[in-house]
Amino acid sequence: MKFSTPKALLLTLGCLLAFTCSVNAQAADVAKLFPDNTEMAFSFNVKSLLNSSFFQKHFKAELDKALKENAQLQKVMETISFDPTRDLTNVTFTISKFNLQIGGRPDVDGFAVIRGAFNVEKMNGALGALIAAANSGDKVSTEKYGDFILYTVKDANSGKSFYATIYDKETIFGGTVKEDVTNAIERAIGRKTGTLNNKFSELMAKARNDNTMWGAIITPSSVKDMSKMAPPEVGDTMSKLDAQTMNLNIKDNIKFEVNMFMSEEGAATQMKTQMDQAKELAGAAVLSNEQIGAELADIVSSLQVGSNGKKVSLTGDIKAELVDKIVKIMKDRGK
Repeated sequence: MKFSTPKALLLTLGCLLAFTCSVNAQAADVAKLFPDNTEMAFSFNVKSLLNSSFFQKHFKAELDKALKENAQLQKVMETISFDPTRDLTNVTFTISKFNLQIGGRPDVDGFAVIRGAFNVEKMNGALGALIAAANSGDKVSTEKYGDFILYTVKDANSGKSFYATIYDKETIFGGTVKEDVTNAIERAIGRKTGTLNNKFSELMAKARNDNTMWGAIITPSSVKDMSKMAPPEVGDTMSKLDAQTMNLNIKDNIKFEVNMFMSEEGAATQMKTQMDQAKELAGAAVLSNEQIGAELADIVSSLQVGSNGKKVSLTGDIKAELVDKIVKIMKDRGK
């Protein structure tokens, strides 16, 4: 299927809006913009990743080449004066509803906040012109919300809509619930105050830092319900998993930590036992890979599983030398 240039550019910008949502830290802490019923949050420090030795050494040249060779994307970037490798700082996604459905996609309400440098006039001007040129009012429409332009992107397959607004030169909000986006505007302006539930606020406080990525998850009830379909020993443990935090730090080494908070100490002991068993099985399984098995086995063996009361932790520290070997093998396989 071929797209005319206006339609292709509009599609590209629509995708950009769907993943680009940011907040001015001086105006409000990012968490104050989250929907009140937030149950999960994942934050990615894009600038930290792009500046890391890992990225600079292994992927920067390839990404720069791919961007340079994509003439259409280059035109879009010039039109809106935006370069993700230069202007994107931080991306945060939240989920306030996550309903698993047997045989179908999860029913999810999401919201996003991305920090960066945005040319508001050029972005709004380009989007308005492309919507008109592509005659896509049935899929992409605009309306005014106070001083802001609110974009609505309709997904014909799911019937759902995505809403976004370019708030200021550092801020774009987006989400699947219109009220979440307009509330974020009101909170950024200072006319409203959000109230996250205490349980999630306390969990997020344990996870947040300046690493490459952090995450905080309150286990959705639909996940606990679905766990009942698993084998009894696994299902019983998963049903008692109340929450999780995760951290990933990529510099030269790759370090990560996942903490699982169980409802009972006995469940924590059971979870640790199952994770130790899974680690042993994974170590044996990866050795069957002739090209990269030894390196993967080294990663598995370096993982540490620990427990303390109701908390179970999984930590890892993948050394730069091992990362270099794995990346080289994967690149050689892709040639």
